[in-house]
Amino acid sequence: MAGMNDVSLWHGRAPEISRPRRPGARGTCSPPPDLSSRQSGWVGLAGTQLVREAATMPIVEVTLFEGRSEEMKAAMASEIAAAVGEYTVNSIDDVHVIFHEKSREQWARGTNWVAKSGGGSEPRKRAEAASVSRIEYTPDTEEEYLRWRRDILHPAMATMPGYVSGKLWRLQDRTEYFLVLEWMTRDDIVNYFESELHEELRQRAMELLPKPLDTFIADRVHLFDPE
Repeated sequence: MAGMNDVSLWHGRAPEISRPRRPGARGTCSPPPDLSSRQSGWVGLAGTQLVREAATMPIVEVTLFEGRSEEMKAAMASEIAAAVGEYTVNSIDDVHVIFHEKSREQWARGTNWVAKSGGGSEPRKRAEAASVSRIEYTPDTEEEYLRWRRDILHPAMATMPGYVSGKLWRLQDRTEYFLVLEWMTRDDIVNYFESELHEELRQRAMELLPKPLDTFIADRVHLFDPE
């Protein structure tokens, strides 16, 4: 419940899971309710069984305080759909994003009633910086390089403090990539560049690439800022 917002992901195509019935228990599980608006992918408990329909799409539900504009929610939904589609290998159009808005009068955090506490005094934390790189590659080693990024480099980067996400783009009609890595702060980027992990990854990259990366640091511009 960090930040009073909650995100849950339902992803289908899983076998039905059942729990053993208690000795002496009677009756059968009722069928799931009509969820035609969701089409498929419903997951829920009925008695002692977990019911799961086969699904063709992930469903993401976001619970948050009311007050965000339609433009903010539309932008959020697009970002969520893109990320979930990427990492579940689904079409963006198959990702459903459902918002549940709650008033502060309906929410407590621990012993603090949110409506009376003013939403908390913790500072907002967002990604504030990025390292941006141009990467030249050779067609002969491209497949091996991409496989190394997916299986070794990407999981290793996820262990670094302050790392948020990364996106790799291939420039059209050129043997170059454009890489953007998002970080919480500039200090996190500097600490990574000075780490043993970075040196280890750099050496391996130079075995697969014709030249070092051309990298600079940029500051994030937040289009949606609190008033």
